[in-house]
Amino acid sequence: MKALFLASVACLMFAVAASGHEGSLDQLGCHYDRRAGNYHCHRGPPTGRTFRSKAQAKSEWRRYNIPLPPKKKKAKQGRVARPSN
Repeated sequence: MKALFLASVACLMFAVAASGHEGSLDQLGCHYDRRAGNYHCHRGPPTGRTFRSKAQAKSEWRRYNIPLPPKKKKAKQGRVARPSN
């Protein structure tokens, strides 16, 4: 019984370690991972690649003549009127 319990705990530990991580992706399909200290990609041509910086990832895109994806437009937020004194 104890061996079954230990095996279950070990399986759960490996499942947690193998699960995905949080982090939103930028227009290249990549993000900076603070824990690993690198910039890596989940989508697009550089999927699975790791870079030192976003600039290095962009230069890879340009090197292979791949047009950079357009930047996502942020939703405009209305300005709050400040009372005049």
